[in-house]
Amino acid sequence: MTLFDHDELYLRNPLRRVFQSPAKILAELGVRQGFRILDAGAGFGYLSLQAARMVGSSGVVYAVEPDSRRAAVLRARARHAGLDWVVVLNRPLELFGEESAQPVDRAVMFMSLHHMTEPTRALRVVHTKLKADGVFLAVEPRRNSVFRHGSEPRTLHGLLVKAGFRVVGHRVSPFSLKFVAEKE
Repeated sequence: MTLFDHDELYLRNPLRRVFQSPAKILAELGVRQGFRILDAGAGFGYLSLQAARMVGSSGVVYAVEPDSRRAAVLRARARHAGLDWVVVLNRPLELFGEESAQPVDRAVMFMSLHHMTEPTRALRVVHTKLKADGVFLAVEPRRNSVFRHGSEPRTLHGLLVKAGFRVVGHRVSPFSLKFVAEKE
């Protein structure tokens, strides 16, 4: 364990909600009542809990998180908030499937793709589970001198295309990448 965990500092920073508002991010994605959402690499539920509030009890949020500690915290937070339609799955994304026979309306990977050992395989899982008219959002830290891990714009675009997506929008900033994609 490191003395100074950059990921934890970033994840728990209260200013994060100012610059990365979960409600705004999900509204831009068109999340609404009754939707089925996949949050791949859900962490502590930064987007999952807000998505659950937006889809309501007629929808469902599949929060897939391989880290058992983060999954347990997310499960407790959802239970405490009374959001029974958040289904927390403590496993790698590649094993997501049998819980949801129906495809999802929206899928998100928020600052998580660069942690996945097989990113193309993970993106193919998302592609398979997304409705024909569904939308996928991938947000990644941009690899640079500040962030030693993350993604490069060209690499992320290539991974999305290789997995069967058509990129319909993107924004590149000095610190992050935001790609919106649909099924090809």
